[in-house]
Amino acid sequence: IGLMLNNRSFAPNSKLNSMPQRRTLLLLVSVLVSAFAIGLATIYQPFLGLAIVLVLLLGLGVAIKPDIASLAVFFILYTNAAAVAVRFHGVPSIVGALFLTLLFIPLGYYLILKRQPFVFTPIAPLLVVYLLIQMAGVIFSSENMDLAFPNLITYITEGMLLFLLITNVVRTPAMLRQVIWVLLAAGVFMGSLSLFQYVTNTLDNNYGGFAQNEEQTVVDATAAIDDVPALVRQAGPIGEKNRYSQIMLMLVPLGMFRFWGERSKVLKVAAAGATVFCLIGSLLTFSRGGIVGLILMLLIMAVLRYIKLRDILLVIAAMVLVVVMFPQNLERLSSLEALTAIFDSDTTAGIKQTDGAVQGRATEMIAAGLVFIDHPLVGVGPGMFPYYVEQYARGLGIRLLTTNREAHSLYLGTAAEVGGLGLLCFLGMVGISMVYLARGHKRWQKSRPDIANLNASFMFVLVVYMTTGLFLHMSYERYFWSMLALANVAIYLSLHATEVQVTESTAAGGALPAAPVHAG
Repeated sequence: IGLMLNNRSFAPNSKLNSMPQRRTLLLLVSVLVSAFAIGLATIYQPFLGLAIVLVLLLGLGVAIKPDIASLAVFFILYTNAAAVAVRFHGVPSIVGALFLTLLFIPLGYYLILKRQPFVFTPIAPLLVVYLLIQMAGVIFSSENMDLAFPNLITYITEGMLLFLLITNVVRTPAMLRQVIWVLLAAGVFMGSLSLFQYVTNTLDNNYGGFAQNEEQTVVDATAAIDDVPALVRQAGPIGEKNRYSQIMLMLVPLGMFRFWGERSKVLKVAAAGATVFCLIGSLLTFSRGGIVGLILMLLIMAVLRYIKLRDILLVIAAMVLVVVMFPQNLERLSSLEALTAIFDSDTTAGIKQTDGAVQGRATEMIAAGLVFIDHPLVGVGPGMFPYYVEQYARGLGIRLLTTNREAHSLYLGTAAEVGGLGLLCFLGMVGISMVYLARGHKRWQKSRPDIANLNASFMFVLVVYMTTGLFLHMSYERYFWSMLALANVAIYLSLHATEVQVTESTAAGGALPAAPVHAG
């Protein structure tokens, strides 16, 4: 207003009706009204005021650069911010469900304005086949179509549609690297909150729903009840400790390969720091499946020579340090030794040697295998295994289950719900992707190290998911399908990369230095 008065904009002889001044006045009024609305909303609901500011900033950014919408979606998706907003802050559920529609903005920009073709990756046909198998299970095998149908819709929206949207809005190596950094930023955000809550012992504060936790009693038959310690397990914004461990662990190979791939020392330090926070976030869940997944990932890296001896020693040193900081992980891992006791000839003795979680998971896994034997082709329908578990677990004599329980195994649960055909299709999608990623890394590691680095990083993201899947069923599947989609973006970039682009990207300062040279 002062600037306008100083320029005599309101003087009698000024042309108030001129177009530029009308726009200035309209902009001024809009800003004042927006500021008043935000202030009023903040008084009654602070989160709502903050949300309005973020939405306005996001809208401005998207108008300038449509790709910002994609980056925002990845951050919201990975931090589970939409679900947190609905559950903890009263945001309508329809708003939380529609955030993925932001991806239609960059999709329209590429397909309509830039007239670029629709991208189909090598496994795209298998997505349709997987849908048809699930539909067959719903129609022909499911005992209750009303219960199975919502799970089919979940696959269509959070699986197939999300996959196709991501593979069509992330179209360049630069954009894929930006997405990786956004995912690592999400990991730092979640991991730092979990660490802060754990260190400060502020367990009654969930920090807006982004640092949930669960206090669990450690089972020890030799200790008195009062002496049994309580183990606080971080669950992050997911609210489920084992799943939180899995999604944080999937970020670790992304951070490791960014550390090896970036040429800027600042970015290398940032990648190393992000990797540490993601690893700490995963280990603070004290998930046995997560620890096993981490160890298997490192072993596979070493066997395939994707990691040098020096790097292996650094990782081992970091793991030793973490174990010293959080020794509960070692205690939890040692309890897996009792798993074999379930199959002891003396069943009663075997049960007494295992904790309830191990007993329950063994029961659920065996029950899933029996369901698969009885329904070998298309299974019992998507999401339907929990309704069969009590019946099949009753005669096993391991643990009595009185509620609907999941299979706690990606492979057995998938086999039970979509049958042998579905399991073969699912493993085919992952297997084909990993073969392409390995080939892309090998092909481009000398002439296009940036492409090779992207292929290797997402290959080990899939390795993490599949190894942790030994103990976790398919749940919160948007995380899996989004990562599989990004892996296929890396595949698409590898298939369409050329030697000429090396010089161009190097001249523009965009090429990354060579990833570690591996013989694998």
